[in-house]
Amino acid sequence: MFERLAAGITEFIVLSIVFGSAAFLLHGWKSLIPDERQKRNWRVNGSYFAFDLMVTAPLLLIVSVEIRTAIEEGGRSTGASLFDSMPRWAVAIAAVMVSDFIGYWRHRLMHLAPLWPVHAAHHSDEDLTWFTLVRFHPINRLISVCLDAVILSVLGMPVWAVIFSNRVRHYYGYMIHSDLNWRFGPLKYLFVSPFLHRWHHATDEAARGTNFATVFSLYDVMFGTFYCPKHRAKDLGVNGPDYPTCFIGQLWYPFDHWGRLVFAPLIRGRRREHL
Repeated sequence: MFERLAAGITEFIVLSIVFGSAAFLLHGWKSLIPDERQKRNWRVNGSYFAFDLMVTAPLLLIVSVEIRTAIEEGGRSTGASLFDSMPRWAVAIAAVMVSDFIGYWRHRLMHLAPLWPVHAAHHSDEDLTWFTLVRFHPINRLISVCLDAVILSVLGMPVWAVIFSNRVRHYYGYMIHSDLNWRFGPLKYLFVSPFLHRWHHATDEAARGTNFATVFSLYDVMFGTFYCPKHRAKDLGVNGPDYPTCFIGQLWYPFDHWGRLVFAPLIRGRRREHL
């Protein structure tokens, strides 16, 4: 427990120094003086970070291990022999590419109406920074871990390759959420850049349903969701005034939303019966 907390805090400090220095070089002293909105967003991100570190992450680790164990003991892995015969460097590359392919479609799934109330938490940060990556609702994290664990285990992906892929996509995710204006030139059609991913978080109608990949923008190109105008995305966040801005409100929002969908028709039906 304490080792995990220490590792999480250490990672936060290192990332703060790295991306804080980059922001200072790009934006000067104003990057060190946040306005009220930025302070609020950082408080919410910090709440997600602490909750994930102490509650969500330990539970999801248990879930992922149990899923993999059940699949392996059930003899449902299909590609173990294939990966055993490949060089480790090839397995590592394959793990990142397969994981990002899964992540692309999982991300598109989270943008569908039934699951959007969960994923909206991640998009609610109007000041996209590296710290936005920690802002994920626990249900969003649960869906991600379960889908990834099931598919990668069925494919027979080695545990070390799964861990390697998770680390690569994790730290790459921090980079693409950072307030950097990197575009990657012609490589933007292969790799996701901060400039490209910023458009995924834009409220602009033209950007809706675009740029779902984390590492390989090639998937967006292949499946018609690539969107990269020449100008930088400005307005970020969630459209609509009813989405809560506080941590507790965002945790409760999906349950409130789904409850209204289920019980509102029942309440209207009972009202009609009494008319």
